[in-house]
Amino acid sequence: MSPLSSLTALSPSLSPPTSSASSVDGAHSATTFPTSAYPISIDPDLFWGEGHVLSSKDCGPWPSGMYACDMAKGFHLMTLGSKRVPERFKHIFGRQFHRSAWYRERRIWNESSEAERKKAKDLPRCAEGLWSAWKQG
Repeated sequence: MSPLSSLTALSPSLSPPTSSASSVDGAHSATTFPTSAYPISIDPDLFWGEGHVLSSKDCGPWPSGMYACDMAKGFHLMTLGSKRVPERFKHIFGRQFHRSAWYRERRIWNESSEAERKKAKDLPRCAEGLWSAWKQG
């Protein structure tokens, strides 16, 4: 069951998230939301159990607008499954795959220390928790 299945019943005015039609290893597709304020509170961590992370297409090209905690989970999820990298990326991050951006950001993650990675995983979803802020940290 999707964590969003009850949202429409709670708030009929909520614009439904967009979802790609492809499936990776039998899992659901990535879900993205508009960047406007959410009319009700949801737990974005619920998406992790479905094999994707919270992502917004309205923020520009990946990884713009991504939170460090979701990037950390996304990097982990990318190591799972047997599909090709572009297919896994589209499923997990819900964004267009750009080879150079993926390998650049993955290199940054792989070259970071365990302490830096733990900090990224623990950051909240707020301005200070953005991936871009974590990289500058």
